[in-house]
Amino acid sequence: MQKCELVLLAVVVFVLITATTHAATIRVPDHQPNIQAGVDAAVSEGDTVLVAPGTYSGDGNRDIDFAGVNIVLTSESGAAATIIDCGGLSRALAVFSGEDSTCVVRGFTIENGDGGSGGGIYVTQSAPIIENCVIRNCSASNGGGIWYGYSPASMQGIIRNCVVYGNTARFRGGGIMCSHGYSPDYVPPIVRNCIVYNNLESTDSPYGGGGIYCSYSDATVVGCTVVGNSGEPGRGAIYGYGCTPIVRRTVSAFNVTGPGVGGVDADHCIIFGNVGDVPADGTRENLDANPLFCDIGSWDLTVCDDSPCIATDPENPWGEHIGALGAGCPSCDTVVEETTWGSIKALYTRPE
Repeated sequence: MQKCELVLLAVVVFVLITATTHAATIRVPDHQPNIQAGVDAAVSEGDTVLVAPGTYSGDGNRDIDFAGVNIVLTSESGAAATIIDCGGLSRALAVFSGEDSTCVVRGFTIENGDGGSGGGIYVTQSAPIIENCVIRNCSASNGGGIWYGYSPASMQGIIRNCVVYGNTARFRGGGIMCSHGYSPDYVPPIVRNCIVYNNLESTDSPYGGGGIYCSYSDATVVGCTVVGNSGEPGRGAIYGYGCTPIVRRTVSAFNVTGPGVGGVDADHCIIFGNVGDVPADGTRENLDANPLFCDIGSWDLTVCDDSPCIATDPENPWGEHIGALGAGCPSCDTVVEETTWGSIKALYTRPE
């Protein structure tokens, strides 16, 4: 091997060793007593805060602040085993110091949060990835579960593979609110493969978006399932105000006030059984067909294997899967009975 090749190899090895050395893993509670202490100890870009199974509450486990450092905050065993309980006192996370998409929040259940914007998670002036999380039973003025906005133009934020349910907004966006990604200065987030159900935007509010509300934010909603949400009757379960969000390969069904979509560009979607469904502005080629959920009464939103959501089903005209979930039960061989909107509302009565 020639001298120049040896020098190059030595440089590469040095860089790899240096990168490995700098990427630390901080364990909670083994190394640090709470999540914020773990985040504070992650001082280098790319550090990981690894949280053991358990329920985390009290000081240091809410209002978690990344302080501008791009780290990975992740559970060790997934959302079902790792719960951040805010106790109705504040939100779990606030990301607002310019963090980009190398900042990741992964694998938590966030519950009982409360905030002015973003009852569970609040993101502004940043663009983290939020993935594989469950956001439930949180409340806020806007964005009952998640509020995500004002991401700088050089960044692209993502919410993906999340379940957002049982949240309440007093004004806009019972489940998720995306805000101000409409000018050259800001970039709207992508909401991908999420399940958004049984959220409430107060029917006393004139705004809407029981499931997802976009305000001056051309967010992209793709491959999602949006079911059983409630909002202002004249607005959609997925609603755009001052913008035209892009909705693709998404199911919007059985939402109990307002149409399935409003003010959005919906294409290759299933829009079915929503109170007040009318041809929506910007709606293009969509399917009005029962998505055939396996057990909507227990919120099992997987679909029968003869559902039009399935790419190979004869009723599916596009040959691509629609919604966030695949088949979870055999063919539905019984006729779907007609029902009243009163009985549908009773089905979706929110738990105390």
